[in-house]
Amino acid sequence: MAKRAARPRSDLPQTQEALAVLLRTVERHLQFVEPAVRRQAMRLQSLQDMLDDPKPLTSQLDLQRRLGEASRRHWAEGGPSFDILEPYVDAGEMRRLFDRRQRVRHRMDSLSKNATRTSRGLRSWLNALGDLVRVDGDIVAVFQRLQGRVLHRLEEVGADTRADTLRRIARFLPRNHEITRLYLAIENAQPTDSSEGELALDFTHGDAQRAQSLLRGVRRYRQRLRQRG
Repeated sequence: MAKRAARPRSDLPQTQEALAVLLRTVERHLQFVEPAVRRQAMRLQSLQDMLDDPKPLTSQLDLQRRLGEASRRHWAEGGPSFDILEPYVDAGEMRRLFDRRQRVRHRMDSLSKNATRTSRGLRSWLNALGDLVRVDGDIVAVFQRLQGRVLHRLEEVGADTRADTLRRIARFLPRNHEITRLYLAIENAQPTDSSEGELALDFTHGDAQRAQSLLRGVRRYRQRLRQRG
């Protein structure tokens, strides 16, 4: 099998097609998480208004319940896998943000029992919700910065960065997100004498059958990108 040619080192893919795929993946991730963060911010503001201007608790709490259920349904539906984007963001920063988010959620859970019993309990829970909104906003900002970096890189390689052009290149992302991950890993491989087959085998931790299956998917997807480019 042919060896991959060495390419200049970069933390982003080099080709217009791979950059467009990465950009589309970032956009899909943002389309999923940004509405959830906005709903949480609305929930926080509504509860804060309830404390400042008390109304019948039944109607207010019903509103919060419906907002909470909508948020849970949204997250339960699932979204684009973060695994695809993980190699292109600061791993330490993301780990700190996710750890911080987990701590806030645990604090919210521990405070939830008293949240509807006393105004003090509700204020404590609201403070935790405010922290959750802020950390989620920080997570969104990481992906927005990645989006900006990819767009800048596309301009550097002379690509047409109009949204319709990029989306046409990467219009159809593979249903199997592992194919997208492997495709980007191959396109972004550092100067090496490894073949695509060896990279796929490393990607699957030695599972030869799965490596070949994913590699066939990558090749089909690459051909599809070229046909639509």
